[in-house]
Amino acid sequence: MFVDLASTYASVGSIGFEDIFGFSLAGIAVIGGIVFYLLMRRNAL
Repeated sequence: MFVDLASTYASVGSIGFEDIFGFSLAGIAVIGGIVFYLLMRRNAL
């Protein structure tokens, strides 16, 4: 169990923290934009 977790973490670490951070930031931005759009459309109606 722990060995599998460690190997998975190692493979993720080799990708680079910056890439993961960038992907997560982009995902948050997209989700935030969709929520903002839906809220604005609902308020406009």
